[in-house]
Amino acid sequence: YNTSNSGLPSNWVLSIAIDKNVTKWFGTNNGGLAAFDSTNWTTYNTSNSGLPNNTVKSIAIDESGTKWIGTSSGLALFNENGIPVSVNESKLTGNNVKIFPNPARNKLFISTKDGAIIKEISIYNQIGQRVIRKKGKTNTVDVSMLRQGMYIIEIEIGNGKVRNKLMIE
Repeated sequence: YNTSNSGLPSNWVLSIAIDKNVTKWFGTNNGGLAAFDSTNWTTYNTSNSGLPNNTVKSIAIDESGTKWIGTSSGLALFNENGIPVSVNESKLTGNNVKIFPNPARNKLFISTKDGAIIKEISIYNQIGQRVIRKKGKTNTVDVSMLRQGMYIIEIEIGNGKVRNKLMIE
């Protein structure tokens, strides 16, 4: 494929990823991001999307189908169904853990099935720094001092840990 026989916006392809629907995603030099679903081509660039730059150096697709797009000027996220910000129920050695509300504003509550005891709760910012740590038997966390954004919450129960996304609004 090239710009004359396809929907590629540039002949200089820097990155490629394939999602679970077998759509091919092409990051190009100065052409933006192109998606090919085996029938149609769609181009995303700074004029029609949230891309910060038209040079797409890397593409990663997570388990929810969100495309993490690394450009020359920063990171962009894209998901056709919207960026998921809620936490799904997690399983750890037979115990279910629920985190609510998510997104959170002031207080976060954690419940466990079967009375499993929470040993420690840690919350990490996007660069991996621990910003909150609570030890001991607790099921609430004050998150009012956190800025808006995405965090990772880690809950230690019994002999394992659960990690999930946490959104602060």
